[in-house]
Amino acid sequence: MYGGAGSSGKYAYVKGRDFYELHLDRPASYFGLHVSAADDSNIMRFFNHGEKVFEHFLKDFLERLGEHRAAYKGNKTYKLWWGGYGNNKEEYLFINCFFPNGVVYDRVQFAGTFESDNHTVGNRTVMSGRYVMDSYVLVD
Repeated sequence: MYGGAGSSGKYAYVKGRDFYELHLDRPASYFGLHVSAADDSNIMRFFNHGEKVFEHFLKDFLERLGEHRAAYKGNKTYKLWWGGYGNNKEEYLFINCFFPNGVVYDRVQFAGTFESDNHTVGNRTVMSGRYVMDSYVLVD
């Protein structure tokens, strides 16, 4: 119930002070991912040639959802017998990260207690998503 899009399959997971990284063969300007059981310790760091270009604390992002945050609570693909959703204290959502004005990245670092899936890499020029969090991040 806690990890993996659709509550099934394999997903990336890191806990505590550990981290994992995604290295790209060439730079990209878009990154998307499904975050399962988001919590305050989740951090994404984006680098290009070893230099940090963006750092994203999911805690800040989740607070910016404001009144919409409740809509993302609980794993909607894990319905409980009484009608609720599994783990309704944490958010489950897909996050889109866009890097404008020629900013690119070639490495992503995930830290904290972080479950994620469906990592999506590309060079998108049109930003899309339901809620704009800042100039870099949108959520569906």
